[in-house]
Amino acid sequence: MYTVMKADQFGRDARAQISHIFAEGFSQWLGYFSKDKEKIERAFAHMFNLDQFYVAVAATK
Repeated sequence: MYTVMKADQFGRDARAQISHIFAEGFSQWLGYFSKDKEKIERAFAHMFNLDQFYVAVAATK
C-alpha cells in the first residue's frame, strides 16, 4: 500500500531524497561531471521544485 502526496507536503526533506534517487538513477550519464554521487545530489538538489513533484510513501507494518 502506498500513499501519494505532493513533495512539498512531505514532512521529511523531500528535496534531498529526490536528488538522491535522481543521482542514483542517472549517475552513469552524470559521471562525466563527478564520480561522487553525493556531489551530484548536492548539485541538483536545488533544481527540484517541490510543488511540481509527487512522492509515493510505502506504508510500514
